[in-house]
Amino acid sequence: MSTEGNPSLSTLPVELIFYIFRYLDAPTIVRSIRRVCKQFYTIVPTYDQFKFNFKSILKSDFHLLCNLIEPKNVESLTLSDDDETPGQIEYFLSIFRISQFTRLHSLTLCEIDDCYLNIILKDIKALGLNTLSIYSKRDHSQGITKVTDLSSAISLPRLFTFNLNIPNFDIEKYISSLNPVRMIFHDESVFLSVPPLTEKTGGALEKLVHQK
Repeated sequence: MSTEGNPSLSTLPVELIFYIFRYLDAPTIVRSIRRVCKQFYTIVPTYDQFKFNFKSILKSDFHLLCNLIEPKNVESLTLSDDDETPGQIEYFLSIFRISQFTRLHSLTLCEIDDCYLNIILKDIKALGLNTLSIYSKRDHSQGITKVTDLSSAISLPRLFTFNLNIPNFDIEKYISSLNPVRMIFHDESVFLSVPPLTEKTGGALEKLVHQK
């Protein structure tokens, strides 16, 4: 039976293939789809909407993706130094600078040490981040994160959402010079939303404290 005229994935327009990629995780695209045929091998490196979530990733997949990443093609990035992926952030920063990820819209950092957090905060100032999230179970109350670096990060012009979940972390000293913001404290968790403001409103800070 002739198969002429029957569509296949390899005959689809590149735009439609890229649309399908949006529903696949990065390891599947790079490790599996890329190897299907010569066409996919060629077009995968040109896909510019990658979302890399390195939390709980296999070490082999992490190293593969690090070797194949084009930083300019990454929109979302999650790095984690938790018990399942120790040393991941140090290794990542030995290969890349966050400033290379010029299309990055969302950055999530999990269980990051202060020294690497400072490096990243200094490096994101030129990026157009919409979302910045920092999660940690460690006590950073005696940390060395510089006020100016974190304040600058929170003040990024396109930043819409800042998520912070760190025990005993004094957020107030980092936002004293910012435009009016809305903060919600949930015990040890902090959610800080920084909406784009068209005009200044009265007062430096609106606090909503929720107690059990």
